[in-house]
Amino acid sequence: MAFALSVVKLEEAIVQPGCPICRLRADAAQKSARTFLFENTLDPGLRTQIMQSHGFCPEHTLLLAAVEMSTDGPTLGINSIYEQLARTTAAELRKLAPPRQSLLRKLHHPAVPAGIHCPLCEVGAQTERNMLEILFEEMESSVSNIFIGYAQSNGVCYTHLLLGIQLNAKRRPEAACLLLEDAALRLENQSIWMKEYSRKHDWHYRDEQLSAEENAAWLKALTFFSGLPAQRFTHKIEPF
Repeated sequence: MAFALSVVKLEEAIVQPGCPICRLRADAAQKSARTFLFENTLDPGLRTQIMQSHGFCPEHTLLLAAVEMSTDGPTLGINSIYEQLARTTAAELRKLAPPRQSLLRKLHHPAVPAGIHCPLCEVGAQTERNMLEILFEEMESSVSNIFIGYAQSNGVCYTHLLLGIQLNAKRRPEAACLLLEDAALRLENQSIWMKEYSRKHDWHYRDEQLSAEENAAWLKALTFFSGLPAQRFTHKIEPF
């Protein structure tokens, strides 16, 4: 019976625009996201996998956020996941201060993406390396506009933080330490605020008002791990 249902799904997908396999893959991802958020969020095996991969890819981070935001309730599932991820990653980042670069190899999330073949991807990879080199140089000058503005920005994402450390820490150890400390402190604060977000959604504490920081912390955590701006995380699930 399961095989027959699969045949029907493929038949339905074939008459729709675009690649039917991509469509079915996207449909399966949406269904898995809903199952995960509403049934398996606390599954220890899945939690371990998420911690090891340092969150979901940007595409599926958006999907998870959209799925949970499309319900009437708070985003407790994704908040819980990224609170733990923020806390554990903050501890990891504190161990990365130069010259202990060998620790980078222990992280499961690669600092340098492998297998880049698309010409535009190669252009992007070269651009990010150039920009990271400039960032690290500017972060060693306290009068630089980049240095001054960095604290008020979202900062670099997790992937580019590690890539920047790998490429520039040896020549710019002061900037490397500053950026690692900044990221770890942000994550620690976000973890605290996300814990309060969860607590204040408990019925027993329903009269306590959420602060602006507590309301925004989960979005800032998602931004750090995905690189996407907060406004990209909405309740809308884009059609294939």
